[in-house]
Amino acid sequence: MKKVKYTRLVILGILIYLVFNTLVMIISKNVDTLVLKNEKVDAKIHVKGTIEKDANDQSNYLSTYISKEDSNNFEKNQNVIIEYHEQKLDAKVYKIYENNNKIMVKLKISNQIVANQDTSVEEFDIIYNQMECLKIPKTSIKTKDNKRGVYVIDEQSQSVKFVILEGITYENESSVFVDYYKNDINGVTSVNLYDKIILRPNSINTNIRIK
Repeated sequence: MKKVKYTRLVILGILIYLVFNTLVMIISKNVDTLVLKNEKVDAKIHVKGTIEKDANDQSNYLSTYISKEDSNNFEKNQNVIIEYHEQKLDAKVYKIYENNNKIMVKLKISNQIVANQDTSVEEFDIIYNQMECLKIPKTSIKTKDNKRGVYVIDEQSQSVKFVILEGITYENESSVFVDYYKNDINGVTSVNLYDKIILRPNSINTNIRIK
């Protein structure tokens, strides 16, 4: 009787082992991954403001309030691009100042014709920087010890390692952007060009060998 029970346990153990390994094989072959590539990105903020013509110099100016955090991305005489009614207007930061405990930025638009000009409050995108970065989808990012990172697949060992994201220069609702070139110059270890990352990491696909 004991021998029968032992045999059943052995068979059960073998079945569990086979099922587990089959699941691992299926998962490892169907993990969604992304190879990081160099992408051009427009770092921008969305604002509301008005475009008005100055009576003295006949120049057009956009005035808008921005957050204190966003104000760190602007400085006087900085070149920017205003996206407005499917137009792209070259502009320069004319003035930054506090007004009623808010940060006001005034942009001087270059000598361009502003179509559909209206003095009412409208919505604009202000591109304050154009750069080349690695685009990291937020679905691939996890937090460990209060540090954000991604799971990178080691091509040689086909294993997975957690890599902390350093050099984040910009982020929007769906992605963060890493300046890998600056990281390389400064000797900072983080994700690199052509790294393969797991798009939707979980407790299973981050602990198996990826086929």
